[in-house]
Amino acid sequence: LYYSKQGENWKHQFHFLSDKSVCEWKDTDFFNECTGVQECNKEGNVVQLELWFENLTGTIPSELGLLTELKDLNLARNNLFGEIPVSLSEIPTLTDLDLIRNDLTGSMEHFCTNDIEYEWLSADCLIGNNTKIQCSCCH
Repeated sequence: LYYSKQGENWKHQFHFLSDKSVCEWKDTDFFNECTGVQECNKEGNVVQLELWFENLTGTIPSELGLLTELKDLNLARNNLFGEIPVSLSEIPTLTDLDLIRNDLTGSMEHFCTNDIEYEWLSADCLIGNNTKIQCSCCH
């Protein structure tokens, strides 16, 4: 994630790739809110990842789908483009996904038909008269 999304240009470095535990890869943003890895479970698996407004650039890596304990993923307000990986819809624990204010395209219908009940599922489904993302179940 760090290398593929030009981590050296992020607003915060979050201690990514440091000798700290992944559960300590966090920082405080300009609203004094914690960003980065906000929460891990008792086994040390990432449960909440907040990378909103961090200048992430490129496509969303499908490898995020390997975070099988992830409940909350926020990638809003970045420079992400392309299609949303199906692998994110295959995370059985994911209930909150925020992708607004990016340049993503395609369909998110795989989130609507995977038998997971989302508390929050948001993307740029309508911008003006243009449909950027097709999603019948987004907020």
